Amino acid sequence: MITNRMHFLSLIFTFSSCFLTTTNLHTWQTSYIDHMSPQELQITANLVYLLYANSIIEEKIRQFFTPIARLNRAIRVNINIYKNPAEDLATLKTLIERLSFVTSTRTIYNQTLSTCITHYNQNTVQMIDDALEALQLDAQIKLRSWADKQADETALQLKKSSDVFNDSIQHLQGVSRLHKGMSEGKMPVEIPAEDAESKSLIALSIILENNPELFTVIENVTNSLNETSDHVAQIIHAGAEIYKEYYMILYNKLMSPSFDKRYTTTLFSMYGMLPDEYKSTLPSPDHVFEHMLQTTKLYTQTEVSQP
Repeated sequence: MITNRMHFLSLIFTFSSCFLTTTNLHTWQTSYIDHMSPQELQITANLVYLLYANSIIEEKIRQFFTPIARLNRAIRVNINIYKNPAEDLATLKTLIERLSFVTSTRTIYNQTLSTCITHYNQNTVQMIDDALEALQLDAQIKLRSWADKQADETALQLKKSSDVFNDSIQHLQGVSRLHKGMSEGKMPVEIPAEDAESKSLIALSIILENNPELFTVIENVTNSLNETSDHVAQIIHAGAEIYKEYYMILYNKLMSPSFDKRYTTTLFSMYGMLPDEYKSTLPSPDHVFEHMLQTTKLYTQTEVSQP
């Protein structure tokens, strides 16, 4: 059974580097790929293809985080200053529609990978196991190397975010004391006797007046977190590049003139093995994402929304 290992392998590649050496790739090919039968190559290519596809989709989804956060801030600011936010709202709507489609693609490809792994667990092959294990071990080495090379930049990003958090603590603590006191009936200002009956109304007014400044503090923290997340997300891109290099070896092997083209197709859907009439040629490494989007269009919204 390789379920746990394959999921761990997927995690490793989600956080790996693109610093693959030609020597490592050549050794992997000559030690494992060149000794596989066409059927073994097909299942290996499908496994690596699906792992690569899932790493791509994770990277694509994360690319939405920062622009959506910035648009939300811009819309709120424009509303507060009485400026029409229609343009930002239209852009946000477009981004959300695109994100919805991309998340549907993730649902499909996560489930398809799970289906592929389940099938393989019932039909394991030692040569494929060995190839995947070698690939995993190489990824672990690259992961450590990448993390070491990024250590200074990571420390800088953490220092910047730490400074922002420290600068925000005093204000947030002040707001916390204000809200706690008001929840207990304590007002931060003296209310004249003639306005005593309006105490609840005055309390709401104080909160409204203070909230814009609080939003600014929180947005500064959010922006800092976005910057740190964007730095970390570079690792996801690097992981996708590792998959691409390994998948390229398999793809080139399958697409060579002498290879039996019956074994160059996709094998799985969300629900099991694909019928022959629905199989398609495995996509080239440079066009996997486009192939994923086209596949998503074949599914209904009901299928994608199923738990």
